[in-house]
Amino acid sequence: MPGIPIIFAETVAPNVSEHDRRRIDAALRRIAIGDPSGRWQERPDAILVTAMLTDGRSGALVVRLEAQYGTQRRCRIAKVSSLASARAEWRAFNDVLKPVPSILCPPIEAVTEGVLDPGLALPGEDEAVIYTDVEQFAGAAACNLEYLVATAGSAGADRAVAVISRLFHLAGDIFYSDCDTASTLRERLMVNLSLGPDLELDAIRYEDQEVAADGQARSARWLPPAAVLAAGATCALGTAPAAVVPLGCGTPSQPNHRGRRAQ
Repeated sequence: MPGIPIIFAETVAPNVSEHDRRRIDAALRRIAIGDPSGRWQERPDAILVTAMLTDGRSGALVVRLEAQYGTQRRCRIAKVSSLASARAEWRAFNDVLKPVPSILCPPIEAVTEGVLDPGLALPGEDEAVIYTDVEQFAGAAACNLEYLVATAGSAGADRAVAVISRLFHLAGDIFYSDCDTASTLRERLMVNLSLGPDLELDAIRYEDQEVAADGQARSARWLPPAAVLAAGATCALGTAPAAVVPLGCGTPSQPNHRGRRAQ
């Protein structure tokens, strides 16, 4: 059976590179169809890509789409990534999220054939996982967090901090309801080897320092989350690799920090 036809909306097509278009097209054509878990029960007539939700810095492409069945349109979210990443996401959903349904985590409805059976994966091609659209699942309007911070200035940073705080609060009941406390501290990178910083903060100047018991200087000033997000938003919007973001009122007694996006 031929693959599902993939169409890019006129408002989206000019903003998608030929490379990303090919990745999205090749993956979405192979969404599994059938009765078992991980498949759409009905084959859509076509899939319309209506929005790009990320710019692919993480290696994955996230798009909003409409699965078209005659005159019916079903909004969904697709994440296109490598076979290993897609299989890990599908496994994590079944092991962690599916047993504890929550409004925080829209369910995965379907995946591509290679995720279900690696023997069906095409060499060099991406796979995809398809989520219920968060706006439909939660029954409320949703906004991409990066867009929220990058386009709204300082007010947007404050709002984003509140959104992230609520997200982490809700996530505790799902991701850490059955956790164990480690006897010794461990670096996060050792727990999750794929975890890495998207934002680095370099201190240009420290003032009002205090000296700890080990003789090392410590900054006495706490770095507020809004300042971190403001630094990230400034770097994301600008063409320069770094941006200087003053903290507090910007007086000489306040330390300045530079936000630099990790490459």
